[in-house]
Amino acid sequence: MLFVRILLFIIGFVLIIFGGNFFVDSAVRIAKRLKMSEILIGATIVSIGTTLPELLTSSMAAAVGQVEMAAGNAIGSVICNTALIAGLVQAIRPSKFDYPDFRRSILIFFLAVAIFAIFAYSFGEIGLYAGILLSALFVFYIVFNVVMSRRKEKQLANEPLAPLNTEATSGGSVDANADGDKEQTCQKDGFVSDIKNKISTQRQAHPNVFTLLDIVILVASAAVLYFGTKLLIDNGIKIAETIGISERVISLIFIAIGTSLPELVTAITSLIKKHSAISLGNIIGANTLNILLVVGVSALIKPLPMDTTWLYIHLPVMAAVTLIFALPALITKKMHRWQGFLLLAGYISYAVYSLVAGA
Repeated sequence: MLFVRILLFIIGFVLIIFGGNFFVDSAVRIAKRLKMSEILIGATIVSIGTTLPELLTSSMAAAVGQVEMAAGNAIGSVICNTALIAGLVQAIRPSKFDYPDFRRSILIFFLAVAIFAIFAYSFGEIGLYAGILLSALFVFYIVFNVVMSRRKEKQLANEPLAPLNTEATSGGSVDANADGDKEQTCQKDGFVSDIKNKISTQRQAHPNVFTLLDIVILVASAAVLYFGTKLLIDNGIKIAETIGISERVISLIFIAIGTSLPELVTAITSLIKKHSAISLGNIIGANTLNILLVVGVSALIKPLPMDTTWLYIHLPVMAAVTLIFALPALITKKMHRWQGFLLLAGYISYAVYSLVAGA
């Protein structure tokens, strides 16, 4: 029976990841069909979409009274994103980033954490009023992102074009194999390109049919997300009861890692393509949404009590890994490999302590 529970638990993870991917893709296509700008799509649908696993898991857990799981998933995801995923990225290849964007994003996250901590330590819970404030700040965060993106786009549009590289025409050397390499690449990717072109042609020729198909995919993927989340929560609770691990530990470690898989996949892909700054931005954004959106919505459904274990172990750990991640970068304007190793060591220690202590 335990094996079946674990299998269903894993199936729940898989359904959430695949359902989330299809949900975001179809939502983006529908938004484009409705003439929404790419800036608005990126700042709203895509950013929310990557946090859908955490949002659904925590809100559904709160709805059925599993407040430990609701809070643990959100806080555990922040710790996992920062210490495990960001730690892995920085240990392998420290990220280069645009400092003003990094500073703005991390300061917004600090603001969200500060509000969360004030309510937790002052009232011993994240209740209705905290949920309203956090949710309102989420709306502000989305609007702020849209405004800043538009301002940046206008600045880029007004910048003069960079001069063309005239090295070939001014006596500079040209790689004689460049054209051949390009031709080989085109041949290699030709089959995939042909399929994409055919789909694009059909989509333009029959827009209404494909819009209807995207709506069907959107609804179906939402259903997959729902059932995946239900499998995750129900079996996570049963596994915890069977092997004597608390719901808090299950949510802080196992469910948090599962719902952070989109960020992990993004991090690995970014490393392979040597664009680790993409993962950096994704992690900061996901952490901010975990506090504002996931905790905010869950608190609107049911108050999330913060006992002494939350106040003196898990929240300080979240603050500590965030400071290790952010402060050196804010001071030196770059990430360091030692940060990655320190964050990874911290996460391993935290996970072992949680499992052993059951806290």
